[in-house]
Amino acid sequence: MHDLKVSTTCIWVILNFETWQHKAYDDGYGYLTIGVGNRKSKPKPNTTITSSMVWWLFVEDLKDVQEVVDSSVSVVLKQHEYDALVSFAFNVGSSAFKKSTLLKLINQNKKTEAAKQFDRWVFVKGKKSQGLIRRRSMERTLF
Repeated sequence: MHDLKVSTTCIWVILNFETWQHKAYDDGYGYLTIGVGNRKSKPKPNTTITSSMVWWLFVEDLKDVQEVVDSSVSVVLKQHEYDALVSFAFNVGSSAFKKSTLLKLINQNKKTEAAKQFDRWVFVKGKKSQGLIRRRSMERTLF
């Protein structure tokens, strides 16, 4: 539906908030993760990868997230809106993004109301996360 692709702004936002790791780590939700938030490669404990592999996994994950945003959003987006949604979906995951009130409001073309939804996604295990508060604020501003 969209001819948009992520801009350098989107990539900067994601890399500014996501952990860049060469070694597998717990993402805070109990999932082993590696690179820039990658779980799909199913890293084992103590797995280590090169910087080139981190970049490759990141680019592949970014392509997947763009496909989800492209197939889920039914209204025309501006570049900054698209970038904010890709960053958001990259962080919360594709299934959460697809079920979100944020997406429902965007598809109803209620973008002002949708922007307010970013602030609801700031919890880790029931507690507000300062990192997520900062990220959502940036995504909302970008949107």
